[in-house]
Amino acid sequence: MSWGTAQKYRRRTRFLYALLWNGGRRVYIGQTVDPAQRESQHRKAWAQPFVFRVLGSMEGTQEQGEDYEYAWRYTAHRAGCEVLAKAIGGSPFTVRNPGRRMTAERYRIAAQCQWPTERKWTHARWGWLFHWLGWQGAAIAGVLMLLRQPLP
Repeated sequence: MSWGTAQKYRRRTRFLYALLWNGGRRVYIGQTVDPAQRESQHRKAWAQPFVFRVLGSMEGTQEQGEDYEYAWRYTAHRAGCEVLAKAIGGSPFTVRNPGRRMTAERYRIAAQCQWPTERKWTHARWGWLFHWLGWQGAAIAGVLMLLRQPLP
């Protein structure tokens, strides 16, 4: 057995990651033991710019990591993403039904996955202010409506 083949069966920490396009609406999901190196490889291979995001990690073999990949693909699909995969030839294609290859174990893993959502800056930092202003505006509008009513 060669060293490369042996790595596949070795238990180690594996990181699940996503390549995100179009604000996260298109996604490719994979696994790696070295996220920085894998990101660099993808940057050379994919023509379009993307955001690289580590989704989580697990301890196990490459085959066990594939269960996590399928679970994350299913989770991304349920979140409304277009899930991409690469064919043996290398050109990407859209996975039409990520649920087709789900197993009981993959559903169990998917139940623990939560797809990351991008928070807009205004909502993240200033959301409380907009919420407060909305309530104040509603209160002021109510008072103005009462004042506009003619007295009997």
